[in-house]
Amino acid sequence: MAKQCGVEGSERPLILSLLFDHCFLFHLSQTNFIKNKLPLATLGSLVEKSRVDALCQVVREIVENENSKELFRNFEKTLDEIFVLRPSRKHLNAVQENVTFESLRKVA
Repeated sequence: MAKQCGVEGSERPLILSLLFDHCFLFHLSQTNFIKNKLPLATLGSLVEKSRVDALCQVVREIVENENSKELFRNFEKTLDEIFVLRPSRKHLNAVQENVTFESLRKVA
């Protein structure tokens, strides 16, 4: 359960969420929907589409570059640094207390 610290603490996530929603009103697809008086896309689908567009742009740059193998290795390394596996606090947590994902990575 989330701990909210008074009125200000409970309003901050709401304000951030509303700002995020507002920013996506200016997404190219949304503005086209607005101009053509069509129903707007959901925020979730716009976020997903933006992520896929960004991934496609990176892949396109890698494929079109002369040094694509090196760029892909760098991309893969960066993704490994960003998306780190986190240990679960509830699933088989007490099985091996001193083993971390980092120590397992060194073994693999």
